[in-house]
Amino acid sequence: MRLAKAFSRVCKTFALDERANVMILFGFAAIPLFGMVGSAVDYSQAANLKTKLQAATDATALFVAREADKLSDADLAARAKKVLLAELPNEPSVKVDSMTLSVGRTELTLKTSAVFAMDRTWVNSPASA
Repeated sequence: MRLAKAFSRVCKTFALDERANVMILFGFAAIPLFGMVGSAVDYSQAANLKTKLQAATDATALFVAREADKLSDADLAARAKKVLLAELPNEPSVKVDSMTLSVGRTELTLKTSAVFAMDRTWVNSPASA
């Protein structure tokens, strides 16, 4: 019985003690905080990749539009792939997933997508000329 009273007294003092409660609250708040910081870093890397891919796609579309009347569709696609790969940054974590080129009489459309290999983020980038 004495042990139960002592344990009850210790539990009551522990429950009423307000010292160091900031550390406990920070511990609980740190988990979602670190998750949000990680998501922000991933999003900024994906946005940066999309900007680079869009610039490379635009440059490729302009190059291909200039050469469209001189080359066949197969040659245009081969040149477009070369130009796109040359325009993209030389990063081992970025892989061009697909490139679609459609050439009409008055319009050229180029769509590319890339994969950021670290977290498998897909980024799409269309361009028309």
